[in-house]
Amino acid sequence: MKRLLCAAAAWMVLAATAAAQEMPPVCTAPDPLAELRRQDPSTFARVEAETAAVSNAKGVLWRIEKEDLAPSYLFGTIHLTDSRVTNLPLEVTKALSESATVALELAATGDPEAMAQLGDRMLAMAMNNTGHPPLASMTVAERNRIAGALQARGLPAEAVQIFKPWFLTVSLALPACEMARQRAAFQNVDELIATTARERGMPVVGLETDAEQLSILSSLEPWVYEAALRDSSRSEARNQELLELLVQLYLDRSPGALIPAYRHLALPEENVEAFMIFMKALMGSRNDVMRDRARPLLEKGQLFIAVGALHLPGKGGLVDLFRKEGYRLIRVL
Repeated sequence: MKRLLCAAAAWMVLAATAAAQEMPPVCTAPDPLAELRRQDPSTFARVEAETAAVSNAKGVLWRIEKEDLAPSYLFGTIHLTDSRVTNLPLEVTKALSESATVALELAATGDPEAMAQLGDRMLAMAMNNTGHPPLASMTVAERNRIAGALQARGLPAEAVQIFKPWFLTVSLALPACEMARQRAAFQNVDELIATTARERGMPVVGLETDAEQLSILSSLEPWVYEAALRDSSRSEARNQELLELLVQLYLDRSPGALIPAYRHLALPEENVEAFMIFMKALMGSRNDVMRDRARPLLEKGQLFIAVGALHLPGKGGLVDLFRKEGYRLIRVL
């Protein structure tokens, strides 16, 4: 998910140097999909039709079965601190209690020391040492707007000159209200699962490395990041509406609807190409890597896999890939 990514957890560490703040507010906004249904039924129907064409579009918890193996589980998470998603359903907590090992995107998730080390590596990669302004092709007004959005998230305005475009994009990936909650150490869903597993003495492993994730985040052409920065710096109110869209689709157990809904609700036409490139990079080969690294763990049974929900649906999603490995996947939630 564009506004979730793997970088939300890393931001909590990177932003910890910001000044201490009062208890941050909960992000609030109207449900944009409900508004679309009322105000533009034809576009809403297109979103529904495009979602229906996505295989395994519904479902965030799947039981993984194979003969002579204890069941494992695949859980699609959302990297947010909103209590509506961190209050885990009974089906999820039961599946976790039946498991012996937890596999997350990153093994460092929920481990403050490991995340601090990841933050150091991320900052080292993010520094703009090219000798050229990172957003030279953008207008002064656009750069100033981005600087203001960064300040709202606890970074100095000068960050727009100091850091590479991919890092600036990550820094604006979520609304300021959610960033403030993460700085205040509210746990997101992945961190909650990691903490619970460690408290129970369960091994927590990663299906990716931070180097792999950072390589993907930093690998795109500058114009792709610039399109994302223009979009995310336009309106904080709009950013909160899009966050609410993520929450509502997640509560509806509809990760496969996110890309159709986002395209029709959020993107100006000139940003669609950049968005699709961004999403392809973020999903693409990562699912194959996760499948390959989960394979030996699944053969032991009682594995609880918790990764971003967008990795589950569609052709080439994890539900599809695990079925091709000979497993039965049954939707639980």
